[in-house]
Amino acid sequence: MRGSLKEPNPFLWLLIVLAIRLAATAVLPVTTDEAYYSNWSRKLAWGYFDHPPMVALGGIPHVLTETWFSTGPLMLRILVVLGSSLFVPVTLVAIAKRLGMESWFLPAFVFCASFAGLISGMLLTPDAFLMMAWAASLLALIDLVSALERRGQGIPWVQSVLCGICLGVGMLAKYTFALMPLITVWMLMLSKTTRAIPVSMRMRSLAITTVTACVVFAPHVAWNARHEWVTFEFQLRHGFAGTHAHDPEKHEADNQPASLRLPYSRGNPQLGDFFQQYDTVMREITRNDDKENKKQVQDSSDQWPDPLRHSSEFLGSQLVALGLLGPAILWTWRRRKPAGIPQGPPVKSRWTAVKLATWTPFIFFGALAPLTHVEANWPAMGFIGLSFLLSMRQPSKAVFLAGVANAVLVFGIALLAAAPGIRAVVHAKSSRIIEETAGFSSLGALAGTRWNSPRHPLLVDKYQWVAMIRYYAPGSFTQQFRGMTRDSEFTRNPDWQPATRKNWRQLTGLSLLTSDRMVPRIESFAPESIELLCVTQDNRLLILNPKTPEFPAQDGGTETCAKRMILLGYRPW
Repeated sequence: MRGSLKEPNPFLWLLIVLAIRLAATAVLPVTTDEAYYSNWSRKLAWGYFDHPPMVALGGIPHVLTETWFSTGPLMLRILVVLGSSLFVPVTLVAIAKRLGMESWFLPAFVFCASFAGLISGMLLTPDAFLMMAWAASLLALIDLVSALERRGQGIPWVQSVLCGICLGVGMLAKYTFALMPLITVWMLMLSKTTRAIPVSMRMRSLAITTVTACVVFAPHVAWNARHEWVTFEFQLRHGFAGTHAHDPEKHEADNQPASLRLPYSRGNPQLGDFFQQYDTVMREITRNDDKENKKQVQDSSDQWPDPLRHSSEFLGSQLVALGLLGPAILWTWRRRKPAGIPQGPPVKSRWTAVKLATWTPFIFFGALAPLTHVEANWPAMGFIGLSFLLSMRQPSKAVFLAGVANAVLVFGIALLAAAPGIRAVVHAKSSRIIEETAGFSSLGALAGTRWNSPRHPLLVDKYQWVAMIRYYAPGSFTQQFRGMTRDSEFTRNPDWQPATRKNWRQLTGLSLLTSDRMVPRIESFAPESIELLCVTQDNRLLILNPKTPEFPAQDGGTETCAKRMILLGYRPW
């Protein structure tokens, strides 16, 4: 089909999709997770609280250039964009050639034009590097098996070492990559398609691959051993227990004061003025939350049992990950003939590797779904292999138009997040776009001017908010307040704690940004003020002060809020 005038050229359509994705990447505001990982890029290590270290490398261009000029989201994502737009398609083309497919570019188009491929290639997340490593490891595995089939009694050292390097790098990207080493073992030792290869050859080749992978992954294991296995512990709790739970006592450090979730005594005359302000703010929040709470109670009564609900959510998210490509490919499979694929043992073993790389993630996480909440992106690497299985029919224009439509939809979502005039038409409470991106640039500007002194830091309960403020105001003295929400790299790492117990009594004051309605007790400090920060649907940050007569009438009050944050001011006591 390559070069044919009768059929669409997948290469040209792939370029169109990649161009749209590049445009969407430049437009989409930075999300909370990306801001979190960009902070890791400032202090490179072999491991972090939440993930292995590979994602921290992605933010290096942003860190290097932010002192010279305002970089924006594209520079933060530039390595992800280049890797997903160049490395991944080239790797998929190389795999298609080895599979003997008639159209080399079609699988690359199918993957890059799916929602799974589009989104993973736009954001600075571990999944972006996981996808690159998964594609490279699949290619390395195919080459290793092919070399074993050709060599007779010789050991393919080069292919074995390269496969091990890819496996080790993949484990440094994300732990869910561990399915690929299992696929490698199955392919070399248990697959019917490799039984003609002498067992001794397969075992020695697997040993070389395993040792190489362990050498590459060893620095991360050593780092975890020195830090009480913090990353392994977090991921095991998060993945299998369905929780972010972490034992604060086990990792209690001398760099963070404890927070006691107990209210201050209302009978203290020194706090009378504060509690008047507090009651004013809480009445306004409660009034606006009544309808939402009633709706949540009504919706919760109609929920399915957890195993059934989790399984249905998993299946639905995986179907959505193809986007419009799903129905277009189904239509093609009904009407088009199979593409010409060479037959024979070598090609059969390569297709077996692709099938294993496709179905293993879906089966594993599908089996896990009834037991715990499985996030939609966890089995996303299976779409790399699925793109080859879905390209076994001669394509139609409907497939290419559906892929471009997927890209246009993603670009529209990026515009929705970037343009306040468009975003204002979205209902705030149901829009994750607003929750992830809106208001943080203004909040960062506020932090850069109000909390630019180490003697009056800003404490924040959510690590996502800390990350966004640090992204937009890297010079502000902002840190996460331990004990109110889940721990993160900000609470684990003393380098990100400007206010420590050693200088706690030297502070002139502090502020606490929270979403909680409880006023936490802070050692040696008393609350003296409260303000309601309101992020509107058109991305404005309003500071509503209960001491002013017009509260909450400013700009419609809290009814226009896409999200609300409470800002507490503390003074030494």
